[in-house]
Amino acid sequence: MNREVSYENMKALEEVNDILTARVAELEHEIKRRDLEREIENLESFEPGFLDPCQAMALSSQIADLRRALFAHNLPAQPKG
Repeated sequence: MNREVSYENMKALEEVNDILTARVAELEHEIKRRDLEREIENLESFEPGFLDPCQAMALSSQIADLRRALFAHNLPAQPKG
C-alpha cells in the first residue's frame, strides 16, 4: 500500500476536517441552547405556592440569569481581531 499522501489528498482531508469541525461546533451550540431552554422550563414549572418569599426571589433570579445566558448564547459570534 502506498503510504505517500498526495498534496490533493491532503487538501481534501483538510477540507473534510474543516467541515466536520464546523458541524461539531454547530451541534455543540444547539445542545447548549436546548439545555438552557430546558433548564428555564424546569425552573418555571415550580409552583410558587410551595416556595417561601426568599426561595421565590432566588428562583426568579436564577431564571433571569438563565434567560440572559440564553440570549447571550444566541447572539452571533463576534469576529476576533
